[in-house]
Amino acid sequence: GWLDYGGQLTWSWLTAFAAGSTVLVVAGFVDDRKGLSPWVKLCAHVLAPTVLFALHPIVTGFFPAGWHWGFDYCLFVAWTVVLINAFNLIDGLDGLCGGLAAVATVALGALSLMNERFDAAILMFVMAGAILGFLKYNVNPARIFLGDAGSMLLGFFLATAATEAVGRKAVVGVILLPIAVAGVPLLDVLLAVWRRGARRFAAKLRGETVTNGIFTADSDHLHHRLLRAGGSQRRVAVIMQVIAIVLALLAFLPMFLGERLLGLSLVGFMIIALAGLRNLTRVEMQ
Repeated sequence: GWLDYGGQLTWSWLTAFAAGSTVLVVAGFVDDRKGLSPWVKLCAHVLAPTVLFALHPIVTGFFPAGWHWGFDYCLFVAWTVVLINAFNLIDGLDGLCGGLAAVATVALGALSLMNERFDAAILMFVMAGAILGFLKYNVNPARIFLGDAGSMLLGFFLATAATEAVGRKAVVGVILLPIAVAGVPLLDVLLAVWRRGARRFAAKLRGETVTNGIFTADSDHLHHRLLRAGGSQRRVAVIMQVIAIVLALLAFLPMFLGERLLGLSLVGFMIIALAGLRNLTRVEMQ
């Protein structure tokens, strides 16, 4: 059936994941202590999945059988880099990044159970338990923090474990898996790239010197906007986590109950997108 995704979260995968994670943890630690340039961090983001893929090649299932492994490698690295950056960028409020990661791991654990992938389900629920234990001390006012090392590690785990536990053999899975795993962080990344690119373009049209790039940090992320609208840190974190739960449920409806519900999921996504379009996609051109 089309729920037969496969996946091999074996000891080989765990060893490869540990090796790739080491790259990110070291880079994140140095960045938290001394700071790294965006390009050096990006190199670490690419190196981590490359190390994992070299030790444990992953077949994404996106390409036809017989295609060169390089296509799987490029797709896997791109997907992993996007998720690493998504969770790194969303880590701007106490409890937000960890809460979104907990939602994703629980959702993936549930889907693994539906696919009778009990090894993957155990791993996902164990990770969810670890994240929830951390969140006890990370909600506002936080006593411990993820830092770049922690947020990048969560993104790396979700990208690699989701690919292995759920796979990408079904067309519906290819479309909806990214939304289910990281709908809110991915939306934040897309808006950040669009916003920063538009501002650069507008500045060039005005003949101004452009100093801020796509990787330049700003204070217009989703959580910043909700804070300025009058929400507390705890309230904003809860709102974004509820949105993540709704997105995950909509994404998993066709996976749980069949492709006939894909239309219902798409309608739900459109309603959410239209509801947030006016406030979330405005670009400040000043």
